[in-house]
Amino acid sequence: MSGDCETRTTRVADEVHARMPVLVDDRRVEVVFSDAQTGSRTMPLDLRPWSDVRPHFPDDVQISLDQLVAHVPDLDSGRRLVLWHGVPGTGKTTAVRALLHAWRVWADAVVVTDPDEMLKDGRYLRRVLLDGDRTTTGGSSSSSRTPRRCCASRPVAQR
Repeated sequence: MSGDCETRTTRVADEVHARMPVLVDDRRVEVVFSDAQTGSRTMPLDLRPWSDVRPHFPDDVQISLDQLVAHVPDLDSGRRLVLWHGVPGTGKTTAVRALLHAWRVWADAVVVTDPDEMLKDGRYLRRVLLDGDRTTTGGSSSSSRTPRRCCASRPVAQR
């Protein structure tokens, strides 16, 4: 990095460094777990690459998830939300973990454990999806950079 003012150049370099994700290791990522009652907490989550789990899925799911795993966003665009739903035992958690592994360099993981509550409460929805701070009520905060959110959730209750 170069610039005409050492102080300004240092500030910019520090900002870039603060926004870079910290990879603990290749198969682990810090995940924010969020619920309406206890707020957010950050915990490490073990991951498996998509290539390891891909054979466990039907062909049509493999093709769809191949595209999602390969996705690289325009980081200047708005945040996105990925919602998962389906009956128990179909591989949602395994797929989400593989997706988090693939996206670990550019996305922050947020797992919403009570999506019904999030969808009913605008403040909760805003806190999870839009607020850039990492305020936690348990666990530890992984960084102060502005997060780019990758969300997963437990299934929304059938109505």
